[in-house]
Amino acid sequence: NEDSRRLKSETEDFLDRRLGSFEILLDRLTKTVAEGRARLSIVAQQPAHEVSLDDTASGLFNQDEEL
Repeated sequence: NEDSRRLKSETEDFLDRRLGSFEILLDRLTKTVAEGRARLSIVAQQPAHEVSLDDTASGLFNQDEEL
């Protein structure tokens, strides 16, 4: 009877430590996901870079163009 109480107590202590570690891991994961979502929302809110259809504005070299 004493052995079973001791074993139960040790098991509860072990599980409490494991659950505590898991809780810390989940908290870190939640923060990481929130930071990632915040970064994505910042990128999504930035205006898109406008592309000009003017060939001279593109900065590409045209070998057929006379200088």
